[in-house]
Amino acid sequence: MIRPVEYKDVEACISLGFLMHQESHYQFLDYDALKIAELIERSQTNPESVCIFVAEKNEEIIGFFVGLKAEYWFGRDTMTCDLVLYVKPEHRGCSAAPRLVKAYEKWASKLGVKEINIGTSTDVNSERTIGLYKRLGYSTASYSFRKRA
Repeated sequence: MIRPVEYKDVEACISLGFLMHQESHYQFLDYDALKIAELIERSQTNPESVCIFVAEKNEEIIGFFVGLKAEYWFGRDTMTCDLVLYVKPEHRGCSAAPRLVKAYEKWASKLGVKEINIGTSTDVNSERTIGLYKRLGYSTASYSFRKRA
């Protein structure tokens, strides 16, 4: 089941976020549980700027998605972008990830944005994630580069 996050999900989302953090490229950076709680709060008080959806199986949260609405830097038109899509390793390959993306797309469409953006930067199953996004109708829009300071 895919549903919007609720306050009762804070601890589960903090735990899942930590799992993603530890599995990903970002493990060298700090992890702040309070920031996750604040993001959930923001999704509740301003649902037109932040969406968070969770995937549940047998009443256990097995994955989550966070998306944001923003204006383009050069004009007032809006778009959405993702912050994270994460599904526990033992549940990958089921329908949770595509269903989380579909929930994000539905949220974005209701907002009347011009584009829906999604990407991958964690270095976790990148090729598989790219394949999922292409199957869902996304095309390559940019390239991203990084270098540690």
